[in-house]
Amino acid sequence: MMTWIKNISRHLIVSLDRMYFFNYLILILTSIGYFAYLYISGLKAGNVDLKTILHGSPYSAIMMIVVLVNLIVGYYLWQKKDDVLASRETARWTFWPLAVCQLLLGNIVNATISLLVYLSISERKLDNTKADASIKSLAIISSAFYILCLTLIISSMTRH
Repeated sequence: MMTWIKNISRHLIVSLDRMYFFNYLILILTSIGYFAYLYISGLKAGNVDLKTILHGSPYSAIMMIVVLVNLIVGYYLWQKKDDVLASRETARWTFWPLAVCQLLLGNIVNATISLLVYLSISERKLDNTKADASIKSLAIISSAFYILCLTLIISSMTRH
């Protein structure tokens, strides 16, 4: 699987910066798209508010948490680009957990782009300093939320 992704990244003429941009852009746009979906669903149901939608569907409520975490991670990646890409260790702490969690949650596009960014880190001359503590904590906290949401999704699916 990894060699297949490396072959794709070699054939695509896409730089690390562009893949990084698409990574946080997809995180932010999918969040906005989900909010729009909930809004339109509420309008179709006859002006139903968000609270009613989230109470009626546990899956929607759980995905709201995932979407909010995606929005926070995407915004953080956008604002801290220079810090994230400052060292290999920091970039690895950011993109490996993000790719795994996004893949587990079904966001295959973002998981693929995160893996491409992770594999493209060697393209840039980055120093091998230790990972930034704030980025490590973001990776750990967001991964914990993603795993919690995955657990909740699985448990809600097995109950029904």
